[in-house]
Amino acid sequence: MSFKNKDLDKIIKNSTISENKLEFQENDFAKFSYENAQYIDENTGKRFLFKLPNSEIQFFDWLREVDPLVWNDLWKSDDLNESPYYVSTIFLPLIIENKDRGFPICDLRTVDNYYFTIDHMVDEESKVFMDVSKAKLENRSRMTTTELLSLEISIAPIDIWHFAYKFKLDLNQCKEAVHSLSKDNALVHLREAEHIAPFIKF
Repeated sequence: MSFKNKDLDKIIKNSTISENKLEFQENDFAKFSYENAQYIDENTGKRFLFKLPNSEIQFFDWLREVDPLVWNDLWKSDDLNESPYYVSTIFLPLIIENKDRGFPICDLRTVDNYYFTIDHMVDEESKVFMDVSKAKLENRSRMTTTELLSLEISIAPIDIWHFAYKFKLDLNQCKEAVHSLSKDNALVHLREAEHIAPFIKF
């Protein structure tokens, strides 16, 4: 059940902890619709940051352990007083629309990106992988990591870290699946943030 605009105005007011930061209640996150998220972004003047939900904070705490270089690229700051896990409200609709994908890791500057959308699977080889994966899903057959990854990409954009976390898979194994798909010309792997930017839809 989503909120009415007047209720969202109250939530914004009650969630404001500084001149540019918001902290929503967990039960509010659970109820936000995509339209609610858009309203919040538009009515905070796109100048506010919001603290990620607990589920995402738990994910990033995991990421800090398994891939500290990526965590540092995203969150490390020279300001020791700056708290991590605050992001622009422009990401709120994206997070609410794809709740099992979380905050997209797609703008890494010091390490390779592993963020994929359906547009990165464009030729006949891609179609073969997706068809096999969908058939196995319908038959409830066991899928390889490569097949599962191609299926997830076909459903909605996802980065390799959220993919590994979601399915409790070894991160290196997931990266190998990317390399395998790329080698077979079934997946375009864009590593640079500026090359990925056109594929991010807000």
